[in-house]
Amino acid sequence: MDLIDNAPKEISKKELSKYILKKIRAIYQYKEKPPRWLHNPEWPLIQGKPLVFVEQDGEPNDILNSKYDNKINYYFRDDISNEMIIITQFD
Repeated sequence: MDLIDNAPKEISKKELSKYILKKIRAIYQYKEKPPRWLHNPEWPLIQGKPLVFVEQDGEPNDILNSKYDNKINYYFRDDISNEMIIITQFD
């Protein structure tokens, strides 16, 4: 889906930014707060649908003090199967 092409035609740049952000938040959902990625986002998909972000076990700005060997695990859940997927990013 091309968010810009599907936006209302007579919309200001400010309103376009709000429109796109709202659409992205509807697609990429999270339980309480969005992931803070250590590197580029790696949001997992199952059958083309993004999973729901649940939590992460570290923060990018504090990776050197992490008890997890300079890595952050990101936990995602598939709402249909309830399967948990873990994405790990290393520093």
